[in-house]
Amino acid sequence: MSMVINETLTQTLPAEIISKISNFMAVLEVLGWALLVYVVFNIINYVINRERKKELGQLNKTLLDIKKLLSKQMKKSSKKKK
Repeated sequence: MSMVINETLTQTLPAEIISKISNFMAVLEVLGWALLVYVVFNIINYVINRERKKELGQLNKTLLDIKKLLSKQMKKSSKKKK
């Protein structure tokens, strides 16, 4: 069905209009590919950033644990000096 429509359009429309439409379709195709690349890049970036955030959270928890241990040790050592 679409072949019949395309054939009748190419026969009835002037060559200049067909050329402009084909150029417009090429631009839309390029924009579509660019959008696809952009979406894929953002998905990959999201996954990588999520993993980094998880690692930073674990590192932060470890640092807080070390801080607690050091503060306990400092309290013990200050009591022993007195």
